[in-house]
Amino acid sequence: MKSKLQKIINRLNRKFLITHIIWDFDGTLYHNKSMVKGLKKLYFSYINNHKKISQKEFNKLLKKLGKYSKVASHYLNKPEKKILDEIDVSTLFNSFLKKDKKIVSWIENMTQFQHIILSNSTTKSVKTGLNKIGFKRKQDLEFYPFVKIIGCDQLKQAKPHKNAFENVVNYTNQSKVRHLMIGDSWENDVNPAKKFGIQAVHVDDVKQFFS
Repeated sequence: MKSKLQKIINRLNRKFLITHIIWDFDGTLYHNKSMVKGLKKLYFSYINNHKKISQKEFNKLLKKLGKYSKVASHYLNKPEKKILDEIDVSTLFNSFLKKDKKIVSWIENMTQFQHIILSNSTTKSVKTGLNKIGFKRKQDLEFYPFVKIIGCDQLKQAKPHKNAFENVVNYTNQSKVRHLMIGDSWENDVNPAKKFGIQAVHVDDVKQFFS
């Protein structure tokens, strides 16, 4: 039986002739509660190394801003992109990410689409994660079947800014509606993609596939 996500993709493909699927990475191609806690601890320590912050204040800002990197940017008055460049999450990836043959096989078999990753993590971090999950070099692609991996270090402005989505469309040279964004954040993935003119699906709507 096809997953709900596969059915959604097929329906959108029939209507819009989807050519490219844009995948978020963190929280979409994997989800690990222990790693989420680790990320929180990492950012909390990073902020405290520059300027003292209480756990209560950190949690309050996180609830308001929604992302660890945004909390750090706001509290330290520092560009979010610079913070993302400075914080190395590769150790967390190595500790928590595991091979997932199911998702690797499923995405590899969707050969009717070209696959792109658009992430607010650095390109290096994404590649580390893809390797841990089990994506390998094949057919001249470093991590098959992804034809392009776009991290925050390649963007003037990260998601949810329209510049991130423009970067993808400029690369593919296809109509906006022929792209499908799949992500775990309404704020950074789904809503801004739809506003820009790209089809979008939230992973919470298709959780049974990823369980």
